[in-house]
Amino acid sequence: MRSAKTVTWLLVLVLGQIWGLAAQDLRIFDLQQYEIDSAQYILFVSLSDIYPLSEHPDSLATPYLGNYPFEAADQFSYFALDSPFRSRFLRATALSENDKLFVYDYQNDLLYTFSLKSLKLKALLNPYGDDWPYAQFDYMIGFELPAASIQTKSNSMLHAFASVGKVNPFERGQVKPVVWQKAASTTQPISPATTSFAPHAKTYTLAETYTFEAGGMQYVLQNLLSHADQSLAAKRLLVIALDTKTVLYEKLYRESESESFASLEEQWTGKLFKNKPPVVFGFQYASFGCPYINFISSTDPDLRIHCDNRH
Repeated sequence: MRSAKTVTWLLVLVLGQIWGLAAQDLRIFDLQQYEIDSAQYILFVSLSDIYPLSEHPDSLATPYLGNYPFEAADQFSYFALDSPFRSRFLRATALSENDKLFVYDYQNDLLYTFSLKSLKLKALLNPYGDDWPYAQFDYMIGFELPAASIQTKSNSMLHAFASVGKVNPFERGQVKPVVWQKAASTTQPISPATTSFAPHAKTYTLAETYTFEAGGMQYVLQNLLSHADQSLAAKRLLVIALDTKTVLYEKLYRESESESFASLEEQWTGKLFKNKPPVVFGFQYASFGCPYINFISSTDPDLRIHCDNRH
């Protein structure tokens, strides 16, 4: 049997991890792959979304390039940021060299942990970079990951998230792809419209319905057509408790100039984060802005994925 001292130590350790997660903002980032040239690519996590920039000469995030000739442009398309720029970055983002970068490949259930002090802080010219000389706003600033340390598989990094802080926020082995089954008819499995959907009920015509079950829940995805031209105008997601038939979560997805519908093979669900409700995500592509992770909860707001989208 464990001694009271050991049990107390374990309790303190567990509570410390919980408190650490509570104190650490849940900020999730895209893991991005960029081709530097025909023979080299990099894995990169941009933290520019959380890096407030200042135009004061003593606070610039990148060196002033106005004194360099145009011929130097190539060497400044991707370069390391050492002192004092690294120190400025850590101070402005409230990070420290002792913090860690966690990368979770949820498709293959692989977790990678890197100490920030072991990673190079880099400035990467964004795809919409401005004219020479480049300014700090033209760069994505973040950490380059050692590709040799990551077991990359085909497109696996398209199914990975990153987080930075002291405590790993990811729950391993609890996320799975949603495999939709088309319902035999368009009859809604749960007949009464929920309160939040009621104002939209007369706006759309119900078309195909798809279902999926996991974790004691039924997921219902409805294609909704516009009354005007019968085109696909929205998708309605319902997550229902199988035992009580209670609606746990509802979301209406619409297409717009900035968002389009993802294919039915792109959705994932499960417990992605420690001490958080299950999630569901992958319903929309974002051409402007960034996509969101949806918590299956009536109280937890959607979580934005920091993707540093400059479009």
